[in-house]
Amino acid sequence: MALIRLILVTLGGVLGLSCTAEEVACPRVAGQFQPLYTPLSGSCGVIADPMLVKIDDVPQASQTSILMFGNGRLTTEVMLRGCSVQITQQFEASDRLQTYLEARELSVESANELAGQVSMFRYGPDGNVSCWGVYQARLLKETAALGAAVGAASTSSVQP
Repeated sequence: MALIRLILVTLGGVLGLSCTAEEVACPRVAGQFQPLYTPLSGSCGVIADPMLVKIDDVPQASQTSILMFGNGRLTTEVMLRGCSVQITQQFEASDRLQTYLEARELSVESANELAGQVSMFRYGPDGNVSCWGVYQARLLKETAALGAAVGAASTSSVQP
């Protein structure tokens, strides 16, 4: 049995085959990230006050956070997948969805930056899509000074 294994390993090495995948080291992302969205297409236009994205430093690949505001609730779901991050944000008010934002794959550029594309949909009072947009996204990790300023501003009512 050992001889067969030795032959297979040797043959694999000669042919350039390997049973093990090369591991890629990805920066670990955690903290509060401030998004900047540049419109690419759609009818919604500029996202004036994008909501922060919080990524906790936990071993789980999936995490959900809910923030309550005076005028609604923001639910953020984050899924860490290798060197990419998947994010969805939903803003609901009066028990109805108002805004849905989705990033299917943001690449981890560094421990302080994520980049990729996002889609956003806004919904009218009748529940139908009132506008949509595709955006180039760049999310930068907050510094302490920026976090204090944004934190003070986010205590007021939010209108995504």
